Amino acid sequence: AIFLIMYTFVMLWVLLQVSLAVLLDNFVTVAAQLEQEEAVQIAQEQTALRQFKNPLDPLVARLAHRYVDREDLESRITSLFKALDTNNVGSLSGHEFCTALKRLPFKPAIHMTPADFESITQNLALCDER
Repeated sequence: AIFLIMYTFVMLWVLLQVSLAVLLDNFVTVAAQLEQEEAVQIAQEQTALRQFKNPLDPLVARLAHRYVDREDLESRITSLFKALDTNNVGSLSGHEFCTALKRLPFKPAIHMTPADFESITQNLALCDER
């Protein structure tokens, strides 16, 4: 009877160790997979950021890629302008333009600094003086 009890105890102890080893192996495997997926995602985001040299490149790429004809492009640009013109005065200030661009649904988001705005507008030479 003691032999049977000791045999059962040893077998249960060995099975517990094997079960624990399998669980730890699965945990380590999943943790490594998650780290690898996160590294891939970070690399993709960095590639996307390097792909665009100008803050407006994602917006221009989307407009250039999806229009059908000239009228469609003009319509899309007009709709974009109306969406950016939050105070409905028919013009955009540099601050209003930069702020409105951040609200557009782009990944990564479009962040334009006042220096970027000045560069795009050739030191404000392309802006109205209103």
